[in-house]
Amino acid sequence: MPDVPYQYCQYHYLKDIAKPIVDADRKLKMELKKSMRGIRDIERKIEQVESKALVTEKTEQSESQPAEMTEAQIAKGYVAAVRALLLEDGDPPLELPGLIIYERAQAIQASLQRCLSKKRA
Repeated sequence: MPDVPYQYCQYHYLKDIAKPIVDADRKLKMELKKSMRGIRDIERKIEQVESKALVTEKTEQSESQPAEMTEAQIAKGYVAAVRALLLEDGDPPLELPGLIIYERAQAIQASLQRCLSKKRA
């Protein structure tokens, strides 16, 4: 199309303009990931609780699931959510991974707070 002037690709234009924001977001993502270290230790504690609950269940021959086992399964779900969160890459400049991680971490934290408040009630 000879009559159409060359246009700078909108995606690359946004990418170039958003470079400082993407760099700041990358730093945010690294800091958030640093703050979530130690998840393996939590997984080990959950595994210990589960194994103790299984031993108790076998010795007592009870059909009901102990409270520790239920709590361990819930904690396991939260750990899986955090693990998935740590793998978030986003698609800069349109989806900034640092902001995505921050928003989802806030949602996980709020959910944990609700669970803890229900447990205390």
